[in-house]
Amino acid sequence: MSQNPPDPNNPFDPQNPQNPQGQPDQQGGVPEEPQGPGVPSGPAVPPPPSGPAVPPPGYTQAPQPPSAYPSPQQGGFGAPPPAGPDQYGQYGPPGAGYGGPPVAPPYLGDPYGQQPQFRQFSVGDAISYAWKTYFGNVGAWLPMMLILVVLLVVVAALNPDGGMGDNNFSAMGQFTVLGLISSVLVVLVSGFVGAALIQGALYETAGRKPGIGEFFRVNNFSNVAIYAVLWGVLSGALSELPGVGWLFSLISFVLGILLIFTYHFIIDRNLPWLDGAKASIPVVTGNLGSVILLGLALIGVNIVGALALVVGLLITVPMSYIAMTYAYRTLTQQPVAPK
Repeated sequence: MSQNPPDPNNPFDPQNPQNPQGQPDQQGGVPEEPQGPGVPSGPAVPPPPSGPAVPPPGYTQAPQPPSAYPSPQQGGFGAPPPAGPDQYGQYGPPGAGYGGPPVAPPYLGDPYGQQPQFRQFSVGDAISYAWKTYFGNVGAWLPMMLILVVLLVVVAALNPDGGMGDNNFSAMGQFTVLGLISSVLVVLVSGFVGAALIQGALYETAGRKPGIGEFFRVNNFSNVAIYAVLWGVLSGALSELPGVGWLFSLISFVLGILLIFTYHFIIDRNLPWLDGAKASIPVVTGNLGSVILLGLALIGVNIVGALALVVGLLITVPMSYIAMTYAYRTLTQQPVAPK
């Protein structure tokens, strides 16, 4: 049997002269790396010591980024930016002095009762509504009328020349300081009586039954008083013009019709007295026929009340204020509480 020649490319061949032992390596057949002059010899390099890394020379720590929350040494948070758009058109938070949203006026009606409804005005509905309203809360309206009558009688006693219900300065007689004061007092009390009844009627038409004390809390009474005094002065001045008594009566009647809703606007809308007078005129002129018919109907109702031993006026007078307030609500497109 012939023998193969040695393979010079196989270091594990026993016949290869590069394997002098003629045997494979005892450690799994992989020969040890040859030692020669190009391979350094010596002890192994130890591993680096454990612990925190030491930065190389010349290396400094990066600065910390600024905090979003300023420290107490820096004074804490600064003042908020001013209100209004910035350079990008965006609105920031409100600045100092911002008091919050405006407070809405108090709702006069009963939140648990029937809600007000929009209605078309008619004279019959106004008088019927006034009748139901008065007797639906007669426990407040009747005592209130008695109190107001006593108040008018007491104030009228201070000005006997003027008489009760004379809402002007024409009957002052000879001028005296006491007479002027008493006349002003009569005008103010007369204006307050009318305003108190209108205040109660505004509550009723909004769906709330007022108590006696609520009649006396007349809203915006300062402007009510100014208008009452000015109307009294104007009425007195016109009545003193010589030879125009009949003309004064006509002028007073026309102005009384045009300004009939002035108190309503002053109290309900919280308007200055002049704005209230201006607001009344277009409402009346735009519904002149309805207003005149209602006024004539209320005159007839109060005549009937006066014929009933005058006691009937304790019913018909507040009914007149309620009916006129009903007309104010409906003619200004406001809802009215059902009765």
